[in-house]
Amino acid sequence: MDSNADFEYQGAEILQLGNLMPNYNRSIADLVCRYAAGAANVLDFGAGIGTLSLTVREGGINPICLEPDARQRAELVRHGFTVVSSLSDVAEGSLDYIYSSNVLEHIEDDVAALSDLRKRLRPGGRLLLYIPAFQSLFSAMDRAVGHFRRYDRKMLGDKLQAAGFAVEDLYYADVLGYFVTRLFQSIGNDTGKINAFTLSTYDRAIFPVGQIIERIARMPVGKNIVGLARNA
Repeated sequence: MDSNADFEYQGAEILQLGNLMPNYNRSIADLVCRYAAGAANVLDFGAGIGTLSLTVREGGINPICLEPDARQRAELVRHGFTVVSSLSDVAEGSLDYIYSSNVLEHIEDDVAALSDLRKRLRPGGRLLLYIPAFQSLFSAMDRAVGHFRRYDRKMLGDKLQAAGFAVEDLYYADVLGYFVTRLFQSIGNDTGKINAFTLSTYDRAIFPVGQIIERIARMPVGKNIVGLARNA
């Protein structure tokens, strides 16, 4: 992710399909805003085409957007964001808060990336991660978009601590997405193809039910994991 402007993201099509999932996107933006705690200097690490950044901005946070893909940076600039292509463009100790959605799994040396992120945070600054959970869910789609891994609580906690963070919270999200993915695995649908109608239907009819369940209690499984950590 700390690469040059020639980087081209393999999952660009999925970013476009992500616009068909407003409930999912809103839930992540709500998490970003919930943990911001009045942060002034905020970075969206791996902002893509700005789907999440735009929703977060509606909540009163105007992030700097880091995106190495030149075409996606152009889209972010079009939306009026301050955009950088590399962490080297961000001064150490300059940020209050960094959030990142579905990015860390694309980085081979994720601990080194986490360490670089921590250096950009002021003492006490926070990092929020929303990333794919459970290696057992790893599929052709993960391979197609360049994922190196999926995470569980112990793995993510260990990696955050190895990078120098103090872990504040780790929990699973999108509980029904976990079981839907298991269902697709059981019927042998592992082509890596994503159906727009299926995504939209899931977002409208199933994901909101999972959100209600997760408001009542934290679940032991989920399609994603949320990590909140502080620069100690």
